[in-house]
Amino acid sequence: MTMPMETPCFECGKGDLISKIVDLTGYRHEEEFTVLAHGLQCTVCGFKTIDSKHSEEFTKLISDAYREKHGLLTGKQIRESRRELRMSQDEFARYLKVN
Repeated sequence: MTMPMETPCFECGKGDLISKIVDLTGYRHEEEFTVLAHGLQCTVCGFKTIDSKHSEEFTKLISDAYREKHGLLTGKQIRESRRELRMSQDEFARYLKVN
């Protein structure tokens, strides 16, 4: 089994970026939200960032934080509702008249 390669911190250049759950801030419709997500953190300066393989997850978390703040359904709530109705995504979109 090979060990993952360490990535040098591009902020301080002294530490390594390690994979962990970090609090990251993002924006949706000019509003700021901080969420916990899979990311990278420097072992020396504490710099936090997201890697490309987790960027989609981060985007969904920020979007859901926005939805919760504004009383909208989250992605998970929408999926659960669709499954309760036993509809495919296309059927559900037609049902909601968004397709």
